[in-house]
Amino acid sequence: MIYKTVHALLMLISLDVAAYYTEQGKIHSEEGDIIQIRGVSWPGFQDTRILQGLQSNPFYGIPSHKRDYGLMDVLVANSNVPDSMQHKTVHIPIQAGILYDIDGTVGVDLSFTDVNHQREGNGLFCKTWERTGPHCQVAVSPKDAFWRVLDEMQNNRMNVVIDMPHWPDPDDSMQEGAVHDLAQYQQDMTVLVEKIKLHELENVIGINIINMPSPLAGLDTKAIATAANVVFDAYPELLLFVNEAYSKPLLDSASANLGIAQCDRAKLEEALKEQGIDSEALDWLLGDELGQNAHLVFSPHMHHADVAGWSSAFGLASK
Repeated sequence: MIYKTVHALLMLISLDVAAYYTEQGKIHSEEGDIIQIRGVSWPGFQDTRILQGLQSNPFYGIPSHKRDYGLMDVLVANSNVPDSMQHKTVHIPIQAGILYDIDGTVGVDLSFTDVNHQREGNGLFCKTWERTGPHCQVAVSPKDAFWRVLDEMQNNRMNVVIDMPHWPDPDDSMQEGAVHDLAQYQQDMTVLVEKIKLHELENVIGINIINMPSPLAGLDTKAIATAANVVFDAYPELLLFVNEAYSKPLLDSASANLGIAQCDRAKLEEALKEQGIDSEALDWLLGDELGQNAHLVFSPHMHHADVAGWSSAFGLASK
C-alpha cells in the first residue's frame, strides 16, 4: 500500500525530482503513469564488499575481450544479446557499512578493463590505471562503486529498489533477523536517503527495509516507523518496501479467514504510533482512509536468484 497527504503533496511539488506513490495497488510516478516493475533481484553487496557477479563477469560488454556483453547488456533490451531480459527494475541489496567504506577496494574482475576503452567492461570501477599495462590496477572503494552502479542504472533507465537490512556490516557476523541499534539504523537510513537525493537518482523508486524469510519478533513496526520518519523528513518521494513471509500480524483476521489478504490498518496504525512514528509521517506512509497516495509497499520475500513478483497492496500484484 502507498499514499500521500496534502502536506506531503506540497513537499513533493516543491522538489524538482521524481515522486512515487500507489493507488489501487499500482505504483505510479509523479505524472500519474503506472510504473511497470518487471523486476529482477541482483545480489549486489549482499553480505559482502564484493559486487557479486562481477568477480568473473563485466558490467558492460568489452569488445577487446571474448565477453563482448555484460550485466547491463543482459538486463536491458539489447537485440545483440539473445538472453537479454528487458527488465525494468533491479533489486540491489547493500549492507549499511558499505555507505562508509572509503578505504577498501571493491571486489570486481579487473581483467575486464581496457585502458583504451575505459567505459567498457568493469572500467567504471577503476580508480588507478596501469602505467604501462592495458588494465585497471586499483579499483574504487565499495562506497564509490555502489553509487556508480546506481548512476549507471539511471543512465540506462533502470529503476532500482535498494535493500538495506538491519545489520550494518558484512563483517559483523550478524544473521538474518538480527537487529542492530535502531539509532544507528536511523543514521544509516538518513545517509542513504540524503545521498539518493543529492545524486538526483530519480530511478530509485524505494528502499526495501524488511526482507526476511522468518518472523522478526516485533522488529517490523520498529523498522517501519524509524524508516518512515527518516524518509518523510528527508526525501518523501521514495517508497518503503516490506518483504516478509510472516505478515500474519498485519492481516485483518476476518478477511484472512475468508481467504482475503488485507492489511488491518487500525492495528498497523496503533503499532506504528507505539513505536514513535510522527503523525505526518504516518499519514504519508498509509495515505487516506481508502488507501490512496500511500508509500508502503507489501511484497513477498525474495532471494537474489528470483524474479520479483511484487505487489503494492495485499492481494494486488504490481503489473
